[in-house]
Amino acid sequence: MFRLSENFDLKPTIMLKEDFRGPTNVDLNSYLLVNKKLWFGASYRTSVKLWEKKNLQADLDPSDVISGIFQIYVSNRLRLGYSYDFTMNKLSSSQSGSYEISLGLVFPGRNERVLSPRFF
Repeated sequence: MFRLSENFDLKPTIMLKEDFRGPTNVDLNSYLLVNKKLWFGASYRTSVKLWEKKNLQADLDPSDVISGIFQIYVSNRLRLGYSYDFTMNKLSSSQSGSYEISLGLVFPGRNERVLSPRFF
């Protein structure tokens, strides 16, 4: 997390995903945390070629998805989120994207304190 000001924090992330049969994907993400309560974010997914995979089509489009993300902390233990993924590859003609609703809960154990802020 990078503190931009008293009310704004920035969280850039990167994730490499590999299943050894399909394309290797990289997600580039950036989130803006407002007043420690609201998240606004965007994500871009693309494929990368780390090694030769003989079972993949030769004409695969590396561009995959761009996403918009919103989350709100309803309380210290409850987070609600929404995201929309817009498909940018050849599937975009037959698919209009996908929606995701998420629910995050924190369950501290008996006599246990949560010491880290819940930003992840």
